[in-house]
Amino acid sequence: MRASHFLSSVLLAGSLVGCSLVPEPELPPPPSPYTDLPGRTSTLSGVVYDPEAFFFLLANWPSDPDHPEDDPPPALYDGPFLMYSSVPEARISVLAPDDSVGGSTTGSPTGSWQLSGVPSSDTVAYSARATPPEGEVVLGAAYMDPEAPPPPVTAPSATYYPTTTLRPIVPHSTLCQLQVATMVGDAGALKAIANTLTDMGTPTTVADLMNPAKTAGVALLWVYEPSFELDIFTIPAEGIAAETNMGQLFAIDWAPPGDGGPGQSPMGYMAIPAPGAMSPLGYYAVVLPPKSEVTEPLQVTFNDTMSSDEGDFPRPWVIPPVVEEIREGVSFGRVFSFPGGEPPPEDETAEPVPFPESNSQCYPEAPGGMRRRG
Repeated sequence: MRASHFLSSVLLAGSLVGCSLVPEPELPPPPSPYTDLPGRTSTLSGVVYDPEAFFFLLANWPSDPDHPEDDPPPALYDGPFLMYSSVPEARISVLAPDDSVGGSTTGSPTGSWQLSGVPSSDTVAYSARATPPEGEVVLGAAYMDPEAPPPPVTAPSATYYPTTTLRPIVPHSTLCQLQVATMVGDAGALKAIANTLTDMGTPTTVADLMNPAKTAGVALLWVYEPSFELDIFTIPAEGIAAETNMGQLFAIDWAPPGDGGPGQSPMGYMAIPAPGAMSPLGYYAVVLPPKSEVTEPLQVTFNDTMSSDEGDFPRPWVIPPVVEEIREGVSFGRVFSFPGGEPPPEDETAEPVPFPESNSQCYPEAPGGMRRRG
């Protein structure tokens, strides 16, 4: 009996030792109440249009002599100039300064576009780049009703090129509205520049201006008067001089097609070598050197040569310079002036008028607290 008890004890001890050698099963960690949220993103929306065609339509649109007050203003909203200069179904991409793509989308037949999922930032400035659709581009095609009379004016047909818009977009808001993407072709200033260079002894085509072996491209910069609302009213500014830190500078003029001087383009634009010339439209072009020869950003400064206390915006105007890293190809900048002079005395009896809310336009801050517009 003692032997039986001893044997039972040994077996029990052995079983206990065996159990101690079996690892305990690992239990899953308790569910965490916290999780990483997805990165904050913004939705961008706007229009893509040809600004040279916009002015061509504005300059040629017939006026009603009996009701001139009914003439459409040169404003970017749903009016005839924007309608018939809109680029249908263009590809819109937004590029960060390092050329990384923040997102892409295809515009509508009416030229409107919306891009969701762009990483939000208070510091990263994106640039919109518009690429033409495959096939022939017909401006304002969605508004051409075959059963209705045609519009009184249409812009000449053109071959269009991918165009970078030199208006920085900082997507610090959930929704960035009224983003303007631009696209230009060979019927406007580009053709005028090629014609002028040819007349100066350097045979040049628009294709040559887009050839990265010959040039980093062309920067087109159009200075507008101060806008009555945000950057909606695009009124060409006269009396504006320009200087550039690189490349060949041209002042761009315009006259009805056939009425201009040598080198006039199909849309009526002419290129005059500068310095020494001033654009009556405030429109300038810089033919850039090859990118391999560029060691600094492009910088173009503007100076208002006029002085006046008349009108809504005293002169000389304050015009921010354009400072941009070189991106090969064609680029277009809408440069808006700011009123000069001393601010008017405050009327203590007037009702306060809040400054227009512009957060949804996603302007970057400029020196002096101004919002950059372009």
